[in-house]
Amino acid sequence: MRLVRAMFVMLLVLHDYVYILIAGGLLGIANGGFMSVSWAMATDLVPDGEEARYLGLTNFATAGASALATIAGPVIDLVNRYTDNLGYQVVFVACIVLLVISSLLVLKIRISDTTRRVS
Repeated sequence: MRLVRAMFVMLLVLHDYVYILIAGGLLGIANGGFMSVSWAMATDLVPDGEEARYLGLTNFATAGASALATIAGPVIDLVNRYTDNLGYQVVFVACIVLLVISSLLVLKIRISDTTRRVS
């Protein structure tokens, strides 16, 4: 998660095209790792026989978040009316804040011995 926060900060303060490409590429790699781990954690946390239901809810949450992300465009445009590129900075700061909050929430997850599966 530190890498992801660093990449968002990099996008926030550096405006050179090469740095944006590097940060975007590293964010993509980090997102792939995050999605793999989150789905693996979800399969470990669900009760036996309920996997399809809970993984469906997880997929709905992931797709729903992607759909809600389309709200960022109008927010960027609205804030850019005041200062050029301020909208993007607002979105990146919001991403950093949400990333920190989600990281803290994930730390509260505990896997009991009864839900742990052996492959």
